[in-house]
Amino acid sequence: FHTWLKPRFSQHQESRYLLIENTTEPLNIYSICPEYASQNTTMIEIKNSKNINIFGLKTETYYKFGEERDRFTTPLIINDSENISIYSHDGKTEATKGEGIIELNNSRNVTITNLFRWGKIYLSKPEEFYMIREKHDNKTYGLKADHLINLFKRN
Repeated sequence: FHTWLKPRFSQHQESRYLLIENTTEPLNIYSICPEYASQNTTMIEIKNSKNINIFGLKTETYYKFGEERDRFTTPLIINDSENISIYSHDGKTEATKGEGIIELNNSRNVTITNLFRWGKIYLSKPEEFYMIREKHDNKTYGLKADHLINLFKRN
């Protein structure tokens, strides 16, 4: 499904286009496309859940062409979850400096494939943020956004 809200409609810090929380039964989502949320929010969060598959994720973090921001919305956060798969991501997407387009926190058995972004036409500095930033076992890892990522796997 496609979601689009002008920033004035989603200013609350806990606002989400989609929150998947405490889900253990298999859930498959096909072709989700959240766009243009407030710069202070998260588009999608998977929290304390298992057995989630997303087949096709497209995100856009720019509301206006050429707009400068010091903070971007976070397209996807996966917290304390397991057996999560994201198959393909693309879009005009940036992240806040030092953060990730996908934030992965204390999660296991996660597979993410085919990550791509179109951000070069904007004010992008992909070396300053991550496609995936992971916090695992009290350490932080990141895969910079200046690369195409074909496969990420966390067991």
